[in-house]
Amino acid sequence: MCLQTAQDCHFFEWLDPPTTAWIKELLLDLKSVVDKLKSERGQPIVDEGREQHYQELEQLNHSLQRQLMNMEAHLEAKEMDLLDKDEELLQKDEQLVQKDQGLQGKLKELEELQLKMKRRTKGFSSVCGSICVFVVGMLFAMLFNGRAN
Repeated sequence: MCLQTAQDCHFFEWLDPPTTAWIKELLLDLKSVVDKLKSERGQPIVDEGREQHYQELEQLNHSLQRQLMNMEAHLEAKEMDLLDKDEELLQKDEQLVQKDQGLQGKLKELEELQLKMKRRTKGFSSVCGSICVFVVGMLFAMLFNGRAN
């Protein structure tokens, strides 16, 4: 008996000596004659090694199909999450556009207020300047008028 492992643990050993090339050839010839006789009689030729290999492949195929279905379901769930997140991003983008438009409107209002304030301060400064000139003129007039007496 022999185990198929990556490392040989030497736990199992062959009890029979290795077969010779002549015995291998004899066994293969015997098998081919038996298969030929079965096919002549119309009996199905069953190769147990092939049948076992076919069953293993079938099991592997089913396993891979289940894995594929699981992965497709997982991928679909991820796609749904991405679509939800994409929708959220679009909504947030719309909100940002609206806020940006609001800020642009506020900026225009602020600029208009600054222009109004500049106009008012210009008008106010010219009135203040006129009043100051008048007051200074009156002070000089009173000062010079009082010295003249």
